[in-house]
Amino acid sequence: MILPYEWLDRYLLLVPAGSAVVTFGHMPLLSTVSSFMGFGDDRFIQLDGERTYRHTVSNAAELMGRLSGFRYTLSLAGHIHYREKLELEGIDTRFHHAPAVRGPNARNPQMPSGVVLYRVKGGDVDDGEFIHLDEGGTGR
Repeated sequence: MILPYEWLDRYLLLVPAGSAVVTFGHMPLLSTVSSFMGFGDDRFIQLDGERTYRHTVSNAAELMGRLSGFRYTLSLAGHIHYREKLELEGIDTRFHHAPAVRGPNARNPQMPSGVVLYRVKGGDVDDGEFIHLDEGGTGR
């Protein structure tokens, strides 16, 4: 059985120190969307005996610690369906969340449908370009 992060530790042995690293996962490591969605009891779960927010990764600090010897430049995630871009003072990692690709949403019209195109040049990842897919969007 492979323990959590054992696979990552083995993989990182093959990556030269100082290399740029981008992670992608369904659940975001960090998010502020919850601040306007509310913090009802349905947003929390019990994990290893502790109450934790169910819409972000509970062990994000451990993951970031394992990547500390690299240029961990970008954390990509989905799940929340909003495009969100977070930068924290003193942390080089940017936290970006993908918007949903979906049809018209009368219940939540401020949630545009689209994708984000990232470009990589010389080991650097740009900030991404949002491409609207919904009606009334700018398109490309």
